[in-house]
Amino acid sequence: MWYYLWPETDEVKDLPFYLISIGLQELQPHTFRPNGFKYDQFFYSTLGSGILTIDGRTHQVNEKAAFFIPAGIPHEYYPQKKIWNIRWMIPGGSALKSLYHSLGIGPDGALYPLLDAAPLDVIQNKMRLELIHDKVKGNYYASSLINEYIMEFARQVNLLPSSHNGHDTYSRHMEQLADYIAYHFMQEITVQDLCDVVGITPQHLCRIFMKCTNMRPIEYINHTRIEASKQLLRTTGYSITDISSLCGFHESNYFCRLFKSYENTTPGDYRRRNFMT
Repeated sequence: MWYYLWPETDEVKDLPFYLISIGLQELQPHTFRPNGFKYDQFFYSTLGSGILTIDGRTHQVNEKAAFFIPAGIPHEYYPQKKIWNIRWMIPGGSALKSLYHSLGIGPDGALYPLLDAAPLDVIQNKMRLELIHDKVKGNYYASSLINEYIMEFARQVNLLPSSHNGHDTYSRHMEQLADYIAYHFMQEITVQDLCDVVGITPQHLCRIFMKCTNMRPIEYINHTRIEASKQLLRTTGYSITDISSLCGFHESNYFCRLFKSYENTTPGDYRRRNFMT
């Protein structure tokens, strides 16, 4: 898998931050720039290994590593074997230097051990989706994520005192997902709908739910619907068919079977024992 996105920047180049490029390359080719590149570059490696030379300093880049190459610094990088999966983000904007200074991102470039690639994947996927969904205005939305990306990069390479870690990132995304489900459980919710909420892959979505709730996404949705149905059974006179529909179930028979699997009783028996008069 690979992609290169170089969005139009004419409308955003006066912003404090804007996006010049993002990309992913599983078979990273040999790149040699003896005069450097005209923009700063952020990279992180998720699979394989490579060699990086920055201004004459050579480094081994392992699987979980990140590196920063400032504009104008001579550099070269290449894979040690066929597969080297790296992602990059190239920012622009007048506020970059002050942000770098506050985070301790140096002017000479550096290689760092990477704690967790997943939070950076999430932000980069959001950028990519914005650019794909709106080719005209997408870079306005993508550019709004530059500060978040660089802050997360600094956190994941230990340039920031870590009050957040990978688990906290999962928790923040789980809060967003739980809020979305709480407001939309009456409607059909697909896995892709949830992925779009935080800009992640289905695989990463499942990891978040399992880590935070010990449930798969669909299990969590059904749990939310059953809890809502219990409140309606206790407090309203709606029919079981109506409650099934109000809680997002298309078939009342399925709702009754699922309810019994969760509560070890039928909706009707639950109402008879718990109805609030």
